[in-house]
Amino acid sequence: ASLGNTSTTLSGVASAGAPIAGAAISVLSSNGLYLEATATTNSNGAFQLSIDTQTYTPPYLLKITKSSGQSTGNYYAYASANASSGILVTPISNATLGLAANENLDKIFASGSIPSALTTSNIDSALDKIYAASSNVFNALSVTDKSKLLVNANYSANGSGQDASLDAVSFSSGSATDGSVVVGSKLTGNSVKIDNSTALS
Repeated sequence: ASLGNTSTTLSGVASAGAPIAGAAISVLSSNGLYLEATATTNSNGAFQLSIDTQTYTPPYLLKITKSSGQSTGNYYAYASANASSGILVTPISNATLGLAANENLDKIFASGSIPSALTTSNIDSALDKIYAASSNVFNALSVTDKSKLLVNANYSANGSGQDASLDAVSFSSGSATDGSVVVGSKLTGNSVKIDNSTALS
């Protein structure tokens, strides 16, 4: 059956430094409906799924779930109607969305409601903090365009360039109750906790 022009394709790559392969994909739409994709992420961490935007209204919170093997856990990304391809689902997107919403992402997804704080402007300012906290690594890898940390149609989960930052820096949830993030260096073991009130300096 044809959906006419109400269908859009969400596509991107899931990576935690290595591709997140064989992971389940689900989507929470802004009207509170869940879509479970039949396809999983492929061996390169790439995914694509078609979604009916009339039934499932954008924006969306994507969830990639890896239940065993390497890189287990839940990874989240935000997709708007006009930014539906090149979506990166990584520890960086997790950290950025958690900070932007100041809420634990597993809790948000389970609640069935995308919080009003999850706006593109809040996501952008959270990304500024994430970038600043690990700017030395990003600079060394020539990652100068911050926006490409969340949306990059040319991304490859190959452990080089931008993807290599995930091997050098760890991003983990700082709390089960808010969106704070612990940014750590995998090289030195140093870490810093950033939260909603952290200044950019």
